[in-house]
Amino acid sequence: MKFFKALIIFLFILSNGVHATKVDSLLNLIKYHKEDSLSLKAYYQLISLIKDKNQSLTMRLANEAIQSSRTQKNEYYVAFFSSFLADQYEMEADYNNALKYYEESLMSYQKLDSIKKVADLKNNIGRIYEKKSILDKAIAYYIESLKIREKIKDKKGIASSYNSIGLINYYQGDYNNALKNFNLALSLVKELKNPLGLATVYNNFGLVYIEKEQYDSALTNITMSLKYYEQIENWYGIATSYSNLAICYYSKNDLKAAEKYFLKSIEIKEEIGDKYGLISSYISLSVLYQKKNMFPEAITNIRKAIDLAKEIENNEGLSRAYQVLAELYYQTNKYELAYKTFITFHKLQDSIYNDNTSKVVNSLQEQFKSEKREKDIQLANSKIKQQSLLIYGASIVIALILSLTVIIFRNNRQRKRANILLSKQNEEITIQKDIIEHKNQDILASITYAKRIQEAILPLPNYMSRFLNMFVFFKPKDIVSGDFYWFMPVGDTVLFAVVDCTGHGVPGAFMSIVGYNSLNQVIKEFNLTAPGEILDKLNILVQQALHTSEQEIKDGMDISLCSLNRKTNVLQYAGANNPLYIVRSKEKNEIALSDKKIESSTHILYEIKADSQPIGAYIEHQKFKSHEIQLEAGDSIYIFSDGFADQFGGPSGKKLKYKPFKEMLLSIQPYTIEEQRKHLLLFFEEWKGSYEQIDDICVMGVKI
Repeated sequence: MKFFKALIIFLFILSNGVHATKVDSLLNLIKYHKEDSLSLKAYYQLISLIKDKNQSLTMRLANEAIQSSRTQKNEYYVAFFSSFLADQYEMEADYNNALKYYEESLMSYQKLDSIKKVADLKNNIGRIYEKKSILDKAIAYYIESLKIREKIKDKKGIASSYNSIGLINYYQGDYNNALKNFNLALSLVKELKNPLGLATVYNNFGLVYIEKEQYDSALTNITMSLKYYEQIENWYGIATSYSNLAICYYSKNDLKAAEKYFLKSIEIKEEIGDKYGLISSYISLSVLYQKKNMFPEAITNIRKAIDLAKEIENNEGLSRAYQVLAELYYQTNKYELAYKTFITFHKLQDSIYNDNTSKVVNSLQEQFKSEKREKDIQLANSKIKQQSLLIYGASIVIALILSLTVIIFRNNRQRKRANILLSKQNEEITIQKDIIEHKNQDILASITYAKRIQEAILPLPNYMSRFLNMFVFFKPKDIVSGDFYWFMPVGDTVLFAVVDCTGHGVPGAFMSIVGYNSLNQVIKEFNLTAPGEILDKLNILVQQALHTSEQEIKDGMDISLCSLNRKTNVLQYAGANNPLYIVRSKEKNEIALSDKKIESSTHILYEIKADSQPIGAYIEHQKFKSHEIQLEAGDSIYIFSDGFADQFGGPSGKKLKYKPFKEMLLSIQPYTIEEQRKHLLLFFEEWKGSYEQIDDICVMGVKI
């Protein structure tokens, strides 16, 4: 345990991703709370910290977490960690272990009577059987999952199930039913405005049209799929689309374009470590080089496919690779190697060929042995030798004819690997949301307590309203937040700020506590009230709190800070990356300091720019600049973090951005300050729709 603890802390100090003290405290929770759920929560937080940084440590922690969950007889965490570990094994193409842990997770969720998770796990198990080419079991689990999802009206899950069943139809050559199921999935993902779902289904339409030799329709659908994958930066999907575009162009005999897209697909798959997908791409590229008579390049790529298939024990891919290699040996006059490789290919087939095929292969093998005996006995006889060679050649021809009879199966299977991640669409749920959905009373009490700790440092709306006519729209992405608002009266002046810390959730919450305490320290210990001076001192305190060294600082915060004299209405402002908006009636004096402005029929929105540097996370800081503005009765001022404008939503699933945000602020000027807050909430929820909230949100408005 001591070695493991030191290893983790050393790793994270080197990566600048988290502080050693934080890791240390979580490890102590695991060590001293082995008999209660605090240790399981600590495992969850540690795994969340390292899952994208170190796979081996992640797997080790997850295994320990499962053992501890079993010991504590905590079914929820057994289910959760088993499912998480199964996901990791699936990404490594270790399907036996993935199946084992998915089945354990399924049993635990069944005991918990968690219907939606039972449906999700049945779908996951079906996907594993699909990847193992056990299609009868795959479709059985997919149908079971679909029945549950229809019962609970889980539209997102129903769409996923229709897509998965459609893929099985596709693999079996039942293209009419495949199109039927893909159309059912498409109608649902369109209704849900789900870009990942749209990308997946359009890709699958393309696959069917390739098989139906409708290549223009295939290109249209796959290009549409690529557009959606690029929109959400899904690199697995982008690589898949490139591969399928290559197959289209290959089928149209445009070998130059096909080679280009195969190479682009391979480059991405190598970078993201998609071994399963690489097998198919290497085979496809080898077949292309074979067609161009570039035999050395073809053999190099097919050997890569064979090595990878052996490494991850993918017999289906291995058999396809041996089939292509046998053809390459024959075309390069290596007849004996061609025959032996073809026999190896045949032995790996246990679900594609029938009994008649086996008889032909056995007959071919006897001819080959007979030919060898003839050559040994009558080696000196030139004529008989020539006859023997003819027999040998005939054997190879028979083998190739046999290959041609199953070429359509190979073509179908070549595309199968291109879909390894597609049937998993919409099944991955964030860890935070998963915990919220299934938390037991113990977890609920702990999370509520953590939330209360953060809320305790935030000023109450009723308290702030005693000093200013104002609202705060505060909506954390997770239960705890990396955004916060700050408020402090000092005589006739009121200081207030909106702060956006690095990250959200637990990491952001740690930073928010550092920022909040440092702001209080600046005012109470150093008696500063000018916003620019406050930010200069805040920057120093934050860097000290984070134990900065000569290494680059990774943690920081953006801030809008205001100082308002309630008697004179003089506003002072300074900002680190985050600007200030002032909305004023057109009938009143213009604000000269504004860098940008937009207007409605009655009001103008002025933007006062911030300094382009954060607090803390910057090497060469300049002094922050204070701006002074004389406000007038009826003016509105707004400060905010970037979460509102960065939210994805609307009919196209794009970011809101700042121009629509400004226009919305102009539109709510006739309302009272409380009505403005309600309008922001309604606008945000309507814009977000079914999309996930991507960041913490904090908007503060003040009416003069």
